[in-house]
Amino acid sequence: MNRSSKKNSDSRQSKRSTHGRGEVRRERLFGLTFIAVATAGMAIFIWLNYLSVRSLGDSPSPLAVLGKQAWQRAGCVECHTIFGNGGYNAPDLTRVTDRRSDKEITDWLTTGPVIRPTTKTAHVAVAPADAESILEFLKYIATVPNMWDGQPGKPKGAGR
Repeated sequence: MNRSSKKNSDSRQSKRSTHGRGEVRRERLFGLTFIAVATAGMAIFIWLNYLSVRSLGDSPSPLAVLGKQAWQRAGCVECHTIFGNGGYNAPDLTRVTDRRSDKEITDWLTTGPVIRPTTKTAHVAVAPADAESILEFLKYIATVPNMWDGQPGKPKGAGR
């Protein structure tokens, strides 16, 4: 090894030993800070998800699940809305069980209401068993906490 290469390797070692320790500490500190912040953010995210799911209340009954399936088969969502989702050609049914009796709803579902002749799609009558399950589904929907009161663009509690 010649003198100049020995001198260069010595100077590199001295630079690495003094400058390297500070960089390594800074990198470790940055890494630990990043991990701590990411872990805290993930913990907050998980906690908020837990709170949001917990606030939904009870799971739907098996009859309500059948009602959701009957609702989908009958194509109710094409005209009616629930929580603001669906068609706007017919009344919102988010809280229909608060406004109508069980008998009114099942009669309405099984007989099929009279609609204007200009309406493109006819309201189909469903079987009595499907009507009972759809009623149970609508009762469940009315218990789910939400900000929807059945008026598009107007959150629950807003001035009427």
